[in-house]
Amino acid sequence: MSPRASLPPSPPPAEIRTRPGREAMLADRALILSAPVRMRMGPARLGVLGMWAGLAALGWLLVGAALVMFDQAPDIFSGFAGLLSLVVGAAALVPAVAFVCLYLARDRKVRALLVEWGALDHELRLPGVSL
Repeated sequence: MSPRASLPPSPPPAEIRTRPGREAMLADRALILSAPVRMRMGPARLGVLGMWAGLAALGWLLVGAALVMFDQAPDIFSGFAGLLSLVVGAAALVPAVAFVCLYLARDRKVRALLVEWGALDHELRLPGVSL
């Protein structure tokens, strides 16, 4: 399943479940949940989070430097440098914040799906992923 693929469906209501037993239900749950877990957890996901956090920090640093340059601008060149720093900082900060918001919205959906499927049984099937 590619990272752009849609999420698997929610579990069916208790009235219409037709699994022969607990083991079959656990096997179905492990198969269905393997894609969202791989898609949303792991070192690659942590690296992407670090990248967006670093870009947001860089943007915030540049915006702060621009404000200091505007405050202490003795000549036109310092004002121009402050304006350039402000534009570059905003260009780094705005996409970082937007992508973090998009990722958080998607992660809420994945978490809700994991909670629904996890409620079927309390046996932990992927203990290493939670680390």
